[in-house]
Amino acid sequence: MPKRNLIWIVAIFAAVMIGMLIRRGPTSPRGAYHIVHQPVGLVARAIEDECLWPVEDVELQSAGIEAMIRTVDHGWTRWVPAQGSRRLSEHLKGQAFGTGMTLHRDGSICTITHVVYDGPAWNAGLRVGDRITQVDGDPITDTSLPEGLLEGAIDEPVTLTLSEPRASMDDAEVTLRPNKYDIESVKGVYRNAEGTWDYFLDTDDAFAYIRITEFTARTDRELTHTLREVDDARGLILDLRGNPGGPLSDAIILANRFLKEGPIVYVASRDKVRTHSAGWRRTFWPERPVVILINQDTVSAAELFAGALQHTSRAELVGQPTEGKRFIQTVFPINDAGDLVLTTGYYDFQPIPVDFQSKPIVAYQGLVPLVPDAFVASDEEQWGAIRDAWEAGDVPMETDQDDMMRARVTDVLEQDPQLQVALSRLMEKCDDE
Repeated sequence: MPKRNLIWIVAIFAAVMIGMLIRRGPTSPRGAYHIVHQPVGLVARAIEDECLWPVEDVELQSAGIEAMIRTVDHGWTRWVPAQGSRRLSEHLKGQAFGTGMTLHRDGSICTITHVVYDGPAWNAGLRVGDRITQVDGDPITDTSLPEGLLEGAIDEPVTLTLSEPRASMDDAEVTLRPNKYDIESVKGVYRNAEGTWDYFLDTDDAFAYIRITEFTARTDRELTHTLREVDDARGLILDLRGNPGGPLSDAIILANRFLKEGPIVYVASRDKVRTHSAGWRRTFWPERPVVILINQDTVSAAELFAGALQHTSRAELVGQPTEGKRFIQTVFPINDAGDLVLTTGYYDFQPIPVDFQSKPIVAYQGLVPLVPDAFVASDEEQWGAIRDAWEAGDVPMETDQDDMMRARVTDVLEQDPQLQVALSRLMEKCDDE
């Protein structure tokens, strides 16, 4: 194929892909769709051939995609280039590839700030607070640091030299091999010495606490296993604070675990309204009280799940109003170029009206936050302390002594006024039964 024709095809690809994926646009026998987008290809071709400053076709493609996205909505639709699309796909599945750690660099030293339990870095013996001074024998500098190491994702084995290694370490050098590991999205109050979670806030094991950090394809399996472990509890607190959401389907599945029947949510796309109802999955906790913790960082599918349980009076919400994002995004893989995360619908807990042509009436245009049943303020300093407590609880305890474990629970409660109110509301609901 002549180079000129190849360039033309690549340049207009970005302009036509959205229409091809969602099967919209003119479909007349005269090829109206092609005619509508012909100027895009002609402009790209002119820039490629005649512009004083040479521009690569890949740059034009990326610029064209970004420009089209800016016309779609107010920031929810986005383009994920090829280098990030694999991570996005793995993350939605509940998996990640890399080191399983994050770092903070200060001059010639990198300090480990987080290590994923049972991830590659953890299994290599690395812990929070370890200080790295060399990578593959070279002192750390801006130029010697392997790309991706600061983000906790490298592509090949690397040897790290630590300053002042801990007494439990055999050597100051650790060979770290990046690998695939599971993202744990369902957590409890703290890990015991065996590395498993403790989910109870009281010595009688009456009130369970489960934190869902995000929704992935693994969350339902994790939550189902956890709910079996706390099956004897009188009541449950679900903590969705800081939960960025996830796929719509996963939120629907989780809602089914708590609702026996009836509508969960109404979802409007461009052509129709679909009602998602409960009753097709095994229901846990069909009667016992549930309280859900939310805040401004509870968004997307996490809002949908919490709102569905509140709207059906299945659970009370405690905390702060959510962001109110009710748009739904769909991921469209675009060959090997990347992923288009496109806004394709919105949801509501009330039936969405349909006009005489059976098209949804898109009345929703702005943000509609969830309003908690019990408002409990929390400033940034308190929220930071809560996140620090989560990080501390993610590391297995060194002993199974009851007094130390109870001290951990007390410490978590003392730093978290929202959790205190949620526990108080849960105890009241259990006493009323």
